[in-house]
Amino acid sequence: MQRPREPYISVLLPVYNGGSFLRPAIDSVLAQTLGDFECLVVDDGSTDGSAAVAAGYARQDARVRLIRMGGRRGLVPALNAALAAARGQLLARMDADDVALPGRFARQAAELEREPALAFVSSRVAYQPEGPGTGGLRRYVEWQNSLLTPADIRRDLFVESPVVHPTVLMRRRVVDAAGGYRERAWPEDYDLWMRLLLAGGAAAKVPETLLVWRDHRGRLSRCGSAYSLPSFRRLKLHYLARAWLRAAERVQVCGAGPTGRWWARELVRAGYAVSRIIEIDPRRVGRRYRGIPIVAPSDLGVRSERVVSAVASRAARESIRAFLSAAGLIDVQDFIAVA
Repeated sequence: MQRPREPYISVLLPVYNGGSFLRPAIDSVLAQTLGDFECLVVDDGSTDGSAAVAAGYARQDARVRLIRMGGRRGLVPALNAALAAARGQLLARMDADDVALPGRFARQAAELEREPALAFVSSRVAYQPEGPGTGGLRRYVEWQNSLLTPADIRRDLFVESPVVHPTVLMRRRVVDAAGGYRERAWPEDYDLWMRLLLAGGAAAKVPETLLVWRDHRGRLSRCGSAYSLPSFRRLKLHYLARAWLRAAERVQVCGAGPTGRWWARELVRAGYAVSRIIEIDPRRVGRRYRGIPIVAPSDLGVRSERVVSAVASRAARESIRAFLSAAGLIDVQDFIAVA
């Protein structure tokens, strides 16, 4: 018996109580102009009929396959179940509450074909909140939409997750080599980007809006503890210590606000000697935080000490970048931005 031909793309689409969002999500996958794919809908123990909806699509279109988890297991096990079943050389992520625009797969696959060094490619998104939305998410979308090149993404890797998870198209071989998704006490997608990019891979974003990112109260990133600010920061510190700060002993921190103080405190707890906190606000200069002197920019220390720029504001981050670059320091090599 002849085996079915392997699809070019495997779509990983986990769902838990997808409700009214699921049909438009699957419809948007089936409407792709590049039709050589399989859509793996993984039902993670839904109780609202989502599995029946997916089964109906599977009966009508052989490209849709339903995988049942047999109870609520969580997002990471669902994603890894989809990975285990996937047959394509490229992996597209899709959430059950988002909508992909018709040319998404074709545009992203063409970019991966054009640039063999890319581990994955993303796209810009359109933010569509269920209600008024949040200013924080709007600012995040604007920021991540601005990161297009591999250099942009690598430069801001420790600021925030530089891509929106359901926009990515990944090479199967690099995801397998990285060990797939991992269950940690922080975001599973950001953890994967860290492993792929810190291992030497590159990522880019096509400068087009290819996904409608729908925001609602039940979205996992809103209510899951793994997606809280402390969880994000623990992830960043974990990978910062294993990569950029691996050989460092003494560190300087730029920023004496809440973000800078958190990083100064946690870097000390992680075993680094924080020699100084650099601050532009003269009202803070001359003070100490946990014994660490807060100094003016003119007191920037020796080049042998790495500099962590730790501010929440995008404008302040760019001002610090400009100052450190003017002082002869090289972004990502001598200093790095975090948030």
